Amino acid sequence: MIAISVATADDLPWIAALELRHYGSARAVAAARLAEWYGANPNGFLVVREHEAHVTALPLKPPMLRALIDGTKTENDIRAADIVSPRDRKSVRALYIESIIAEPIDVLGALLLTFNRHVARLAQPESMEEVVVHPLTCAGDRLVAKLGFERSARSGYFLAKYADLVRRTTALRVCLGLRRRAT
Repeated sequence: MIAISVATADDLPWIAALELRHYGSARAVAAARLAEWYGANPNGFLVVREHEAHVTALPLKPPMLRALIDGTKTENDIRAADIVSPRDRKSVRALYIESIIAEPIDVLGALLLTFNRHVARLAQPESMEEVVVHPLTCAGDRLVAKLGFERSARSGYFLAKYADLVRRTTALRVCLGLRRRAT
């Protein structure tokens, strides 16, 4: 069993170091920025400690999310005020997946299997409309392609309708469940 949990504030330096190793200094988010985002909404920071894996999903307010997709702002422009707080989760319509580092493939599978549960911490799933990502690695490019994300014509961001993503992750859960029973 792979244990996925919400990160604590003590995990933030570890997450920053993990991003630095995987993305390099030009693309990794600084520890201070992670701490700022975490202060706005800690529920989007997930860790799998025993496998050195994490996910950062930010419930961004619509103006910032649109600015990212349009290419008029970058991830470095995201501030705490751009993130929906836990008490306002009913207003969340979209999530921005800032980072996924999940190796080996079993860890990624565990994250996909529990996708809806993690979304429910950040939003009301029935109100969700889309998920936005900006892959930085070849593995990220392959993942978004397999999950049916479509590239924005205006930027390097990829978008998926939430309902479509739920259907795809449900199909993966069924497939993985059948595969586990067969072995």
